[in-house]
Amino acid sequence: MNWLIKTFSSSIGQKILMALTGLFLCTFLVVHLIGNLQLLIDDHGYQFNNYARFMTSNPFIKVAGYITYLSILFHAAKGLWLAARNRSARPKGYKKYSGSANSTWMSRSMGVLGTIILVFIIIHMQQFWYQYKYAKTEIPSQEYFYLANGNDHLVILKDSIESALDGEDTTLNKFIDPMAGRPTFGTEVKSVKVKDLYTVVADTYKDPLYVALYVFAMVAIGFHLLHGFSSAFQTMGWKHPKYNGLINLFTWFFGIIIPAGFAAIPLIMYFR
Repeated sequence: MNWLIKTFSSSIGQKILMALTGLFLCTFLVVHLIGNLQLLIDDHGYQFNNYARFMTSNPFIKVAGYITYLSILFHAAKGLWLAARNRSARPKGYKKYSGSANSTWMSRSMGVLGTIILVFIIIHMQQFWYQYKYAKTEIPSQEYFYLANGNDHLVILKDSIESALDGEDTTLNKFIDPMAGRPTFGTEVKSVKVKDLYTVVADTYKDPLYVALYVFAMVAIGFHLLHGFSSAFQTMGWKHPKYNGLINLFTWFFGIIIPAGFAAIPLIMYFR
């Protein structure tokens, strides 16, 4: 047991833990993006609200969530510690030191980028996660009705049904198959009532300052991952000429595609 403690308390051990937590958080980003993309579905938030309910009620997801929170805190704390240590170890005095000669701007800025990301995560979680879980002012609920014949994506709101019964079915037609006409009440229609996190998110994304902050943070994450993802494989000793092409492909995927996907969501919702 002592050898394990000594290994991970050493300099290389610290870097290995940074690499492992970083790669784990990359998988979290993929899952989180898939969930957030449901914000763009035109169903008054039905899919996203049910996704939020599942993510906050499923026991396995809860455990995975706490592991994720701990990984973020550890990765951020150790990252800042390593950045400070590397800065103090740079040559000083009569020798002129040029960081750009031996490293990229991204590698030298990982501490700054990490700090920006950490501040954004705190603001982001307070705005949505904390309000959803612990805010004194409860997030209002939304009631949905949906067809129970396998077409769960055909969703309508309760007030849409009521307006349709009054002859105003313009909203209803957006969510019901035109061939089916109005919904058949009874066994073919089910209802679900969930916390309306979708409306909270949609209202937040109406604020241009928050949207700008979100996009700025995604740019920081992009630069952070462009260096960090490849560096993690280097630290773990997994880089090999045979696989470098695939590693570079995934580096661009996590450094460009994933942050761009996140940034697109508030931009689309703001301009839509």
